[in-house]
Amino acid sequence: MERYSSCEFVIFVLVLVSAINIVVSDNFTSLYNDPVFAREWMDKYKIEMVYNYRVSADTSWSYNTNLTVENQLKYQSVMSNLSVVDLIWQSEAMNINIDKITDQRLAREFQIFRIGNVPLKDEELLHRSWEIKSKMTSLFNKARVCLENNTNSCLPLEPDITHIMATSRDPDELLYFWKETRDQIGPLIRPLYVEKVGLSQQMTENSQYGNMGAALRSSYELADADFLHMINNLWDEIRPIYEQLHAYVKHKLTVHYGTHIIDHHDGRIPAHLLGGMYAQHWANIFDIVAPYNDVSSIDITDELISNNYTVNDLAHLADEFFQGIGLPKMTQSFWENSILELPNEDTQMVCHAAAYDMSLNDDDVRLKMCGDVTMETLITLHHEMGHCHYFLAYGKGQFNYPLFQSGANHGFHEAIGDTIALSVVTPTHLQSLNLFQYDKLSYSIKHKVQINFLMKQALGKLAFLPFGLLLDRWRWDVFSGAVNESQYNSHWWDLRVYYQGVKPPIDRTEADFDPASKYHITSGTPYIRYFISHLLQFEFHETLCKLTNHNGPLYMCDIAGNREAGKAFKKMLSKGRSEHWMKILKDFTGSSTITANGLTNYFKPLIEWLKEENHKHRVVIGWDDGKSYRH
Repeated sequence: MERYSSCEFVIFVLVLVSAINIVVSDNFTSLYNDPVFAREWMDKYKIEMVYNYRVSADTSWSYNTNLTVENQLKYQSVMSNLSVVDLIWQSEAMNINIDKITDQRLAREFQIFRIGNVPLKDEELLHRSWEIKSKMTSLFNKARVCLENNTNSCLPLEPDITHIMATSRDPDELLYFWKETRDQIGPLIRPLYVEKVGLSQQMTENSQYGNMGAALRSSYELADADFLHMINNLWDEIRPIYEQLHAYVKHKLTVHYGTHIIDHHDGRIPAHLLGGMYAQHWANIFDIVAPYNDVSSIDITDELISNNYTVNDLAHLADEFFQGIGLPKMTQSFWENSILELPNEDTQMVCHAAAYDMSLNDDDVRLKMCGDVTMETLITLHHEMGHCHYFLAYGKGQFNYPLFQSGANHGFHEAIGDTIALSVVTPTHLQSLNLFQYDKLSYSIKHKVQINFLMKQALGKLAFLPFGLLLDRWRWDVFSGAVNESQYNSHWWDLRVYYQGVKPPIDRTEADFDPASKYHITSGTPYIRYFISHLLQFEFHETLCKLTNHNGPLYMCDIAGNREAGKAFKKMLSKGRSEHWMKILKDFTGSSTITANGLTNYFKPLIEWLKEENHKHRVVIGWDDGKSYRH
């Protein structure tokens, strides 16, 4: 689930590079030191930026919702050509002396525009890079796995194989789809990815960053060493908590599947048994690992179905929540243009849920997804609608400053809707929707329900954190040259073992390319944002709950209907990227640093419960981390 801004690869995420070398004359030197010229230059650029943004958004939407060869070629051509146009502006912007600019907002615009800049001698490298990206995403989205012994029935990853990985408890069936999906995607994408890495190295070899990973990390506006230090410290803080969850889940899986499936010799969990294709979220195996099986689940999927909810109804529930805290109702264009369900089984589209900001000067926001009537879809809709509200808030707040129309950092954007979802999934909120009966439960039953609830949340949130970190850790190591082509797959599993404590269910070699089975690798979407967002959302939630004067455990806080909280939230959203994210964070939460405090406060009762359970069952904490990869 992600937020998609159509200029992401042009302005913020894909490296902004210089397309030409300009010989600067004495006259131009004088102009580049003139603040008036800088203002006129930026005003002209923004006119073109707004126009090109809409063109690229329309092209991307058309391609991602209709995967035809014609749309693929148009997408590749338009995005590549618009990038080159923007890079010509970028090249000249590097010559303007921002130290001479006294207007702080104008200086901030140039500061943002320069982030990630590296020189490029040959613009054909950029064209080829877009071509490869387009091919890789097309191969990923069109991949199909045929049923065993039935080549006439072949399934897409979304939603069919994803559903099987979530619901099947047959380890042989899970292994089959786990392996076949990777076999269908990895070998085709690997040579393209190798070439893409080579192009990235050529683009960055003479830059201030030295490699593409460092260039991408620069979007967080910290010194590279400081950013890596922040990430590493956060993981060091989280790992002991994660290890408790890992040990508990490993024990429960052993009870369910037996020691012939779960080998305790190395302490690692086979990756195909955790309820998904990537073992990144474990909530789908809640039925196996539930702390208390004698109380009802808080998964309201059955209630949604029995009450005849549609996916559109779930989207309106999300809209009503945002309106309830004082944010505007979702736009008419949203309801007219969004794709909430797969139109029909013959439709070829990117099912990965994403929100789109279609324009920098109107309210055309929308989302695409292949939703169904489940609690997971309800949560996803709040996540994606959170992106849309961020678009709308900073669109109005920074109307004359399109370069500010972005999240404070990418982690902020991913955290917004998830912050709201932390209220939506509480037992009391679900009761307010007549989807769960909580007040009628006895005290002892409520305690069990709360522990079950926290476990379900931890399987989705806490279990994700190491994966959210390691994916970009792998990519950074590849881009830096620390890992070469002959080590791509082995290093991927080294990291998965070290951070997650999971292992491949069968032997993997360098003939495989397992990273490519993850969409964000093939699409080139940076992933550290999700690690950051999974911490920010708890900090945001704790801040909003204080504004509501919530009295009780953090995990039971529901901000529904509280307009004071909504007002503070909207104020933060409206700032966009007009200020450094650390200042925006401090203004909202009182602290300029990202911490794990909100997360640990939220899960505190579960952490204590896990320690007691693991001790009672004498579960070994941790796992053999193999090569002991160290950051």
